[in-house]
Amino acid sequence: MDPLSNPHRVHPFLLIGLYEAEEIFKKLDPGFRVFHIDIVTTGNSTSNYVAETDMGRFFLKLYPETNSLCGNELAAYRYASGLIRAPKVLWSEYRPGGVSHAILEYIEGAMTLEEYVRENKTFSEDVAFQIGAMLSLLHSRSYPGRGRLDKNLELSEPLPTLCGQILSYLDGTAGEWLGEACRERLRAFFNDHKDALDEEAGSPVFSHGDFIPNNVLVDDNKTVWFIDFERCTANPRYCD
Repeated sequence: MDPLSNPHRVHPFLLIGLYEAEEIFKKLDPGFRVFHIDIVTTGNSTSNYVAETDMGRFFLKLYPETNSLCGNELAAYRYASGLIRAPKVLWSEYRPGGVSHAILEYIEGAMTLEEYVRENKTFSEDVAFQIGAMLSLLHSRSYPGRGRLDKNLELSEPLPTLCGQILSYLDGTAGEWLGEACRERLRAFFNDHKDALDEEAGSPVFSHGDFIPNNVLVDDNKTVWFIDFERCTANPRYCD
């Protein structure tokens, strides 16, 4: 889908040209030459590009001034890449109130998990095992309570109960995909079982926060990678 006309985008897409891209890359290394940039059509929040340079291929992320989650996502990438397979942050410029930039490692030959399943008509046990093992490592960081995370991955704002959070999703954009009849049945179920759900959810851990097939990559070697940590939170592991 064209990111410029995507009705589900949270923030407007930021268009840049070769000159602007090269100026950003020169902050990482003054010798960088950028030959070509391609818009990444997936994603609803940041503006993403694949940049072809004289030093290889890289992933460029632009965070608009209306996006306040740059700091915590980049911190989450650094945390995750030290534990699991996640692209490394090679350089970043965090500008509160302005457009922030980040240059990340580019994963060659990767497709999203959704594309992988569509192409292969199956979901291999090995891919499933890798996903589970990597989630387990991400979840090894515990928190004293549930909440949003700041640029140091510390608690910054409390979240409602797990059941309350699920109900807010049902009332928001996520619920729109389900249809009213399905939403009403789910609302009734969670309202009837909210105490049991919150009790059984377990202790808060580092949670990816947006763990969907488009945020899982599978490369040519059938190796799994996690991306897009913008909505990371401290939450029970069931949220992922």
